[in-house]
Amino acid sequence: MLLAFLIEWRLLIDLYQNIHANPRAMESIFKPG
Repeated sequence: MLLAFLIEWRLLIDLYQNIHANPRAMESIFKPG
């Protein structure tokens, strides 16, 4: 259970860093269509 939590946390951190590294990626994620 704890391992799954740590894996999800790591994925969230990676996503957060990717968004800040490439702001246009965030636009493509949240832009409808």
